[in-house]
Amino acid sequence: MIKKAIVLFFLLQTSLLWALERNWVQVDTLGAQNWSAIALSQNGLQLLAAYDNGYLHTSSDSGLTWTERTSSGQRNWKSVALSSDGTKAIAATQN
Repeated sequence: MIKKAIVLFFLLQTSLLWALERNWVQVDTLGAQNWSAIALSQNGLQLLAAYDNGYLHTSSDSGLTWTERTSSGQRNWKSVALSSDGTKAIAATQN
């Protein structure tokens, strides 16, 4: 069980990096994208990430694995948010 943690995100064009309790992990499975937004639930388990002209991606294990959500369509995502329990999400596009 992951305890409440502060998660810092850096949105880079080459990769998505995240820090959980001082341990840095580079997430290569998502590939090099122009990441534009990321959100996480209060407990840090559920994450939602978006990139320009792409799909939304979700994780339910603090970012260890990711699922591409193609049903959202490829869009110019600019902002995402999650409810505190991670069960509700919202995303905004520019167009």
